[in-house]
Amino acid sequence: MNDRPLHLLKRSLARDLSIGIIVIAAVTAVAAIFLLYQGAERRADRDLAEMGDSYLRFLQETLRIPLWEMNDVAVMEIGLTFNQNVLVERLEIFDAWGRPLFATKGEPSADTVTRAGDVTYDGQVIGSVRLHLSLASHQEEMRGLVRLFALAGIAVLLAIGLATGMLLRVFLNRSFDAVNGLVQAYAAGNYDEPAPRIPYAEFGPVVEMLTRMGETIRRQMSELRAAEAKYRSIFENAAHGIIRTTADGRILNANLAAARIMGCDSVQDLLSRDGLLISGFYLDENLRKNLLETLRAAGSASVMAPFRNIQGEELWIEVHLHGIMDDAGNLVEIEGIFADVTERRAAERGLQASLAEKEVLLKEVHHRVKNNLQVVSSLLYLQSASIEDERMSEIFKESQGRVAAMAQVHEELYNAHDLSSVDLSVYAANLMGKVLMSFCGNSVEFVRETLPVRVSLDDAVPCALILHELVTNACKHAFAGRTGGRLRLRLCEEGGMVVMRLDDDGPGFPEGFDPELSESLGMLLVQRLSGQLQGGFVFGKSDLGGAFARIEFPLHADRHAPPP
Repeated sequence: MNDRPLHLLKRSLARDLSIGIIVIAAVTAVAAIFLLYQGAERRADRDLAEMGDSYLRFLQETLRIPLWEMNDVAVMEIGLTFNQNVLVERLEIFDAWGRPLFATKGEPSADTVTRAGDVTYDGQVIGSVRLHLSLASHQEEMRGLVRLFALAGIAVLLAIGLATGMLLRVFLNRSFDAVNGLVQAYAAGNYDEPAPRIPYAEFGPVVEMLTRMGETIRRQMSELRAAEAKYRSIFENAAHGIIRTTADGRILNANLAAARIMGCDSVQDLLSRDGLLISGFYLDENLRKNLLETLRAAGSASVMAPFRNIQGEELWIEVHLHGIMDDAGNLVEIEGIFADVTERRAAERGLQASLAEKEVLLKEVHHRVKNNLQVVSSLLYLQSASIEDERMSEIFKESQGRVAAMAQVHEELYNAHDLSSVDLSVYAANLMGKVLMSFCGNSVEFVRETLPVRVSLDDAVPCALILHELVTNACKHAFAGRTGGRLRLRLCEEGGMVVMRLDDDGPGFPEGFDPELSESLGMLLVQRLSGQLQGGFVFGKSDLGGAFARIEFPLHADRHAPPP
């Protein structure tokens, strides 16, 4: 078994077809032999019956003269001679009176054909004959002929089957060898191999399919090579370092930028260093352990940390890592993109130091402006105290309040972390509380319904002056001459607009009041400052029973844009 060639153990289409043809021929031969055998038996029966009739007529003619002459010796000789026929199993000859003149020994078997007849001479019965022919002997003879024919037929069919199988093997092997040659050429990467010429139509679809497949693979390989060249160029010429390592830190591949950041002149120089691990570049080994844990858990990690390259230079590197897992979820390789951010970090630290310095200076500026405005407010207060004219003294006090309102804006900026904007809700509440305490004491209830709204310094100062004028006006007119009262502030942002509304429960505006016709400096300031904010000013009857004033202005409008 072991000495047989290996290809004989494999399935062969030609061999299977040959075996199939031989089997079909054998089955056909067996069926034919069976039918021939059945036909031979029937033909033997018919032939034996006809032979029995013929033998009977022959005996009747032969025995006519000896029986007429009563020549028993001749009758005996005829009987002995005829009895030598292998088909004759028993022969009986009788005279006219029924006496046996000749009879073979033994009784005839059941499987015989019996024929009996009278022997006549000139119409007179002179004797009789009973003939028993053996059916088995005749059938055996016919079967012998059938077997001989069957053997010859089987031999012919086997020869035809073997010849057909050999021809099929030759023709199929040629065709399959041609197809296999095309497949082998494709497997070797030779996709320009021409299609073989096979004269058999059955192989046409296979060759056509293989040819289309080769064209498709050739086109896809061309596209793949182009994409590989493009991404190879991107990889090699990238400004950032790109590296691929094993999970334990062994460097598998890198681009030129990565090699230079790591202190080598070329990629070959980097990859040729035996025992070089990426872990040796970390100044803090715990940092790499933390990165590996993050990669195993999340699949990616980023960090900016100090490194030391092969030349001993300490650099700040920004790294973005991506983990490659196997089917079991184990980290096997790491892909990373990193950049030398040493100069950027130094610049950022310089900018941060400069920004911190400028924040300190800007806070100092706001602090000084606030102090200067408070000095001006104090001077106005002192000046108002020395004025005997009550009207002039009131004007000085109003001016003092306006200056104090602007000073509070700078105080809010001085105390805030964000020097570019002010939380208007907090500032408005503080300002209104101080103005109410100054004019009305604790008698007025202040209701605050505000949401956080941050506005720039350019908007905060006009808002402060507007609030100061409106609250001052309410204290003078809504709460004058009575104890108690209610003042409500609403502040929110609606659709990019800052909405600020002040309601009181006083007597309200006089009938026919028009702020544009008012000679009050406060109303004039409110209108002018609302226009400066590119907003609108609305007044009317409040649901508290008194008056309301509503200011709306865009939150991020360009205050320096020319008017439409």
